[in-house]
Amino acid sequence: MGARKVVAIHQPNFFPWLGYFDKICRADLFVYLDHVENNPRDPLWTKRVKIIASNGESWLTVPLVRPKSSIFVPIKEMQVSPGYFERKHLKTIQQSYGKSPFFEAIMPMVEAFYASSNVYIANRNIQFIEELCKQLGVTTQRVRSSEFTWKNKSTDLLIEILEHFQATAYLSGGGASGYQEDFKFAEFGFDLIYQRFCHPTYEQRNTEEFHPGLSIIDVLMNCGFEGTEKLLKTGKS
Repeated sequence: MGARKVVAIHQPNFFPWLGYFDKICRADLFVYLDHVENNPRDPLWTKRVKIIASNGESWLTVPLVRPKSSIFVPIKEMQVSPGYFERKHLKTIQQSYGKSPFFEAIMPMVEAFYASSNVYIANRNIQFIEELCKQLGVTTQRVRSSEFTWKNKSTDLLIEILEHFQATAYLSGGGASGYQEDFKFAEFGFDLIYQRFCHPTYEQRNTEEFHPGLSIIDVLMNCGFEGTEKLLKTGKS
């Protein structure tokens, strides 16, 4: 028997929540699933996330170009719609977190996302995630699915990816049980591990009640890089 190799697969989300980074940390290999097709009009985590504003939870949504030739496009080809959403987002983040203890340390990385000239949302998202992994000392190997050629879809695609990278186990997100065919993993000899992330609490501004599942921006602004790294070690899966 060879050494155990846990692979996690996830689309490149926009300013993802803490559980996304827990998933990366728990895997030996993390695959950004950026070649699959989605509808840019849908409420995808690729383009939107929640933060805490002065009036409670608030969405940050990046507008995407609506394709003319087809409803669905590969995630890696989804383009940010030109406009002034960057200014609006930055103003909202400034108003929401301007008095947070780590605002000055975190804001430059946030501003870099909005200042990017890259038109592809996946590229921007991955660039942000990669930079944050560097800041948090995350050493998990990470690759993009679009760098390879795949034949299958849905659960069969996951199996194909696991086989390609010689995985022994698949780390699945907690919400996947409703659509993936779990029995197939055992059929192909893979252990199926459900993440079951238990969100640790921390002090949040502008709210008396703790709100789990917000953007990593909320965690960073309130806890800093060091505090966020500690939370990743205390969050239980």
